[in-house]
This record gives sequence, structure tokens and C-alpha cells, in this order.
Amino acid sequence: MEIIDRTGLSQGLIFKGGTCASMLGYLDRFSVDLDFDVMANVNEAALRDEFCEVFDQLGLGITKEHEQFLFFQIRYPNDPGKRNTIKISANNLPVKANQYKAQYLSEIGPPDELPDHRDYVCE
Repeated sequence: MEIIDRTGLSQGLIFKGGTCASMLGYLDRFSVDLDFDVMANVNEAALRDEFCEVFDQLGLGITKEHEQFLFFQIRYPNDPGKRNTIKISANNLPVKANQYKAQYLSEIGPPDELPDHRDYVCE
């Protein structure tokens, strides 16, 4: 939720992939990563800074970070022997086959309560 609370991230990224599909009820499995596409004309350095601020605010450690792409592997606290990392990536290369359609996630709230509907878009 911290990502959508940040204006730069919520308005500069399009949520997509398995986690998004699972939240929308399209998949019957749980996905364990967060995938985004970067919207056109968005400052990627600013996005990287905002991601890092969110991770720091939540006390999450970055275990891997790609210098040229928005890719992070984040470590979070968990019991020994249980999964404790998540991958977060934002693709900055347009994929012509992608078709975007606004979908509103009920976990966040109904569309009429959202300040800007573009903040909650899934592929």
C-alpha cells in the first residue's frame, strides 16, 4: 500500500503481472512479486528514489538492485526457513503486445473514493 500512497510511484507506474491478476481474481494462485510498467515520460531516477524511501520507511533491506533497470530484491522479516524476499520490478521498455485496461482493486477502495483513478491501474 505504501507504493500507491506515493504520488510519483502511483502516477508513474502501471501495476501488472501475477500479483495484480491475483488481486483481481483472475488467478487462483498467490504471486510473490510486484511487477510494473513505467509510464512514458516519467523520471526513473525519481521513481528509484521513491522506491528506496518506501523500503527504508518500512525497514526493508535491499538485497539486490540493478543499476540500469528498476529492479529490486527486498528482504523482509520472517521465520527461519520461510520465504523472506520479494522481487519488485518496473519495466521501462514498452511492450507493444500489452493492452492496458483500468481495473479497480477492492482492497484499496471503491473508485469514487480514490483521488485519481489512474493510480490504481492493472494490466
